Amino acid sequence: SLLGLPDSELFMPRESDFLSLEPLEPVTEAGLDADEYAGDSPELAAARRRHPSHPDFIPVQSPVVNDHERTVSCLEELAESRTELADVRPGPLGTLDVYVFADGTTLCMTPGHRETAERLAAALRAGETPVLLGGSGVSGAYALTFACGEESIYILADRVIASL
Repeated sequence: SLLGLPDSELFMPRESDFLSLEPLEPVTEAGLDADEYAGDSPELAAARRRHPSHPDFIPVQSPVVNDHERTVSCLEELAESRTELADVRPGPLGTLDVYVFADGTTLCMTPGHRETAERLAAALRAGETPVLLGGSGVSGAYALTFACGEESIYILADRVIASL
């Protein structure tokens, strides 16, 4: 058995399990002399740099942004700007609910909560415009608060993913 778990159970770490880990330093290796391929055409030289098997290959560096940090930042922006909720799509059997805001931001939340999603969808159909008041992380989950007229609607989800 792996990690003391029965063989029938698969261990899948959650993102919160990695939050306290420090990032590793990048590995640097001495490259080959550039003169070795001096006679190559620019296209071939570019192809050599792009192929992972080439010793001089350098992967495209993209800014590393933690998914959790990006989601929290997006939730903060939605709350500060009081961006209106434009659409709610409850998932089947509470699997995944999708919330679309007027600026195009989409929140996917799992597990979904059908009753809450339907309350927000009904408010939209009635002409009310729910807005996100704020959210917070609670033991690796998210708690979101929407204002809908005089009412506050709360959602608790294990996982929230924000995209533009």
